[in-house]
Amino acid sequence: PGMSVHSIIEYHIYSSTLAYHEALAAGIVDTSKPVLHYAGSNLYYVWIYPYAQSGLQNVFPVLGTNKYGIDYLTELSYAFSRVVLFTVVVILGSTILGLIYGGIQGSFAGSNADIIMQWITQIILSVPTLLWVIIFGVSFTGGTLTLWNLSWILIIITWPGIASITRLYVIKYKDYEFVQAARIIGMGRFRIVMTHLLPNAFGKVTVFALNSFGGIMQWPSFLLFIGLTSSFGISLSNIIFDAYS
Repeated sequence: PGMSVHSIIEYHIYSSTLAYHEALAAGIVDTSKPVLHYAGSNLYYVWIYPYAQSGLQNVFPVLGTNKYGIDYLTELSYAFSRVVLFTVVVILGSTILGLIYGGIQGSFAGSNADIIMQWITQIILSVPTLLWVIIFGVSFTGGTLTLWNLSWILIIITWPGIASITRLYVIKYKDYEFVQAARIIGMGRFRIVMTHLLPNAFGKVTVFALNSFGGIMQWPSFLLFIGLTSSFGISLSNIIFDAYS
C-alpha cells in the first residue's frame, strides 16, 4: 500500500487456510501466479509481495530490490566485502610467495640456480592466465569453481610477477654497503635476504602488487560471464550477471 511493490515477489508457505485467506485479504498474495495447495494438506505455496506485509510497509529499500525481494544495498554490501576479502587474500598470498622466491633467486643472481628459477617463472608467465585457471579449475576442483578455490589458483598463477620484480631489487641492493657489512660480520645468505634485502624491496613490490587490485577483483565476474562457473554465491559477479541477464 502506497508503494510500488508489485514487481517484488517472494515464495512463501502458509501453514493454515486461515493464514492464507488473511494474507489474501490484506493484498499480500500475488494473485497473478498459481497457488499450490494439495488435497488434505493445510499448506499453501504462494507468491507474495514481501514489502506489503505490515512489518515492512514503512521500509523503503534505497537501491530497490532484486527478483527475490532482497534489497540491493544489503546484497551489495555483503558481496563487496566478500570480493574485497578475496582480492586481499590473493594479493597477500602472491606477494608473500613472490617476495620469498624472488629474494632467494636474486641472491643467487648469475648462477645456475638463478637460471633454473628464472625458467620456472618464465614458464608460468608464458602461459595465458585464463588457461591456467581452466587447467587448475578442472584438475583440482572437480569443475566446481568457488570463490576460495579461485583465490588459491590465482595465488599460484600471479606470484611469478611479484618474484621477478623482487629479484630486480634484490640484485640492485645486494652490493650496497650495508649488505657488504652484513657479509663481513658473518651473516648467512638467507639471513641477509630476510633482514636486509627484502625489507628494502618490500615498499616497491607492494606498490606493484596493489596495482593489480582491480584486475584480481574482476576475475569472478569474467569467469561467470564466459560460462566457466555457474555461480559464486552472493557476489558482485552474480549481481552484475543477474542484472545483465
